[in-house]
Amino acid sequence: MNEWYKISKNIRKPLNKLWGGDFNLANLRNDVLHAGFRKNPKSAKDILQQTETIVDELKNIAKLWGLQNEN
Repeated sequence: MNEWYKISKNIRKPLNKLWGGDFNLANLRNDVLHAGFRKNPKSAKDILQQTETIVDELKNIAKLWGLQNEN
């Protein structure tokens, strides 16, 4: 965990936002893996739409972190 805090806050922020903030990947994961047994689960349609948005956000994070493909 100490290594995480060595990374600039500006670089960590988008990943934190993805996991627990605006996108709340934690709740999305629970909706998928626990078949919606959460209070106010997302519909399958909403899960698919949010997943597409998350993939786009992960691509942006990869660029920010310098992890994009060289192809």
